[in-house]
Amino acid sequence: MPTNFNFYFYKVEYYRPRAGPVSGGDSINVIGGGFKNSTKVKCSIGGSDYKPIKMNQHQIKCPMPVAQNSTGLVDFAVMLNGIDQKVYKNGFYYYEQIKVNSIYPKNGPNKGDGIVRVYGEGFRNDFPGAELGCKIGNSYGEGELISENEMVCRFKKFPLIRTNNTMNFSVALNNYSFTEEKPELSFSAYGIYQISPSSGPITGGTRIEVRGAGFYDSKKIRCRFGVPGYYYYTTAKFIDFNRLVCSSPEDFNVPLPGQLPFSVPFSIAFLDDEFNPWTESSHFFSFYDNFEIVSISPIEGKTELATEVSVYSSEEMPFSLPSASIVEEDILDFTNSAAGIIIHKKSFYYQPITCRFGRFGTTAGEYVNRTLIKCLTPHIQDDSDIGYEEVPLEISLNGIDYVVNEDLIFTFIGPNAGKMLWFYVLITIFTAILMIAIAVLVSSYWNKITLQLQETKNIFTGDQPHVINKHPRYLIPELRSDLLPEGEGR
Repeated sequence: MPTNFNFYFYKVEYYRPRAGPVSGGDSINVIGGGFKNSTKVKCSIGGSDYKPIKMNQHQIKCPMPVAQNSTGLVDFAVMLNGIDQKVYKNGFYYYEQIKVNSIYPKNGPNKGDGIVRVYGEGFRNDFPGAELGCKIGNSYGEGELISENEMVCRFKKFPLIRTNNTMNFSVALNNYSFTEEKPELSFSAYGIYQISPSSGPITGGTRIEVRGAGFYDSKKIRCRFGVPGYYYYTTAKFIDFNRLVCSSPEDFNVPLPGQLPFSVPFSIAFLDDEFNPWTESSHFFSFYDNFEIVSISPIEGKTELATEVSVYSSEEMPFSLPSASIVEEDILDFTNSAAGIIIHKKSFYYQPITCRFGRFGTTAGEYVNRTLIKCLTPHIQDDSDIGYEEVPLEISLNGIDYVVNEDLIFTFIGPNAGKMLWFYVLITIFTAILMIAIAVLVSSYWNKITLQLQETKNIFTGDQPHVINKHPRYLIPELRSDLLPEGEGR
């Protein structure tokens, strides 16, 4: 009589971890294929059998119990059909859990190769299954043993959240059974969302606002421009948790055979270089050459209208193309998880060109070609007191650094222009009359002086000699002796 039976194949490929603390841990994960959920499935460690915590076709999650004795090797096995066992002789090692006393630094870049030094007791890697690991939040890093009291952790990436939250730090000798998380071992990552502006003139000195998260006050905050072998540094100023400010270098040299405009990676750091503190991101800063404004057209416009003004540069010193700017951000999405899932978002935009019309403000400019930028005059809220007002027109390719030709002036014509015209006409007429009157008075006075001078000259140069009275009020002619009475002389 035929008998019906089911037969299936399974395969155990590997299991992790191969070591754990004597205090026990979460689980030992067996990876393979063909696993079938059944009450016959058992895990065995140190000779004791245990039911699996959970399983599916490709994984069996076995418990990691407290060690029955002390540290050392024990057998590990897994049984799937109630009969056959896959046995790993001395396949699991129990060790004393390490103790972490402190970490330094407690800050580091969210992307890069950040280093954290860990100090404590019981650090080792001399047993089967040893795999030093580090964890900050839900991000994992590699561990390196320095001594029984020190190890170094290296991290490549952390999520960067805008809010001022720290992440828990822990380490493990098996990269699985991590130490207890403590508030005093918290860690904070810093990084960049955006830099503004993302370009500036090659002469340097552009004020750059860096927006991100994890910023803190430090005397070692720096901004770095360039690539290995061509790094340039400037100091930065802390503003708040999400902002800091630095300037572009004034001595940047474009490496050969590069030419302007020239873009270089941009990064920030808060620590000494021994901790690999520099951020790695998609942010670049572009250096462009200075430009020269040679003319504008038209040179005037009414305040109540938006006038399009064409700004022309010279062929020798033209405008540069607007540079692209990047915004990167990690966002917690609670759509499919109550705990939240971190989503990395990235967007691009072009650095805006701006036109500044004196006290009337700025407007957006449009790059047409290397010698032409077009601007619109700003909307003026209250122009009732404006007649004719001249202002300089300045252009910026990054919204920060403006260039102006002081010989080129734009004139705003307001509602008061007509009244002011009559005022100027009256002033002109009055000035003309005043000038004529002054000219007549001066001419008259000059003629009188000239006449007096001529009369005085005639007196001194006449045929009859003259003497001057000792009491000078007038001149008297010299007396002739033949006209005097006898006995009287001169």
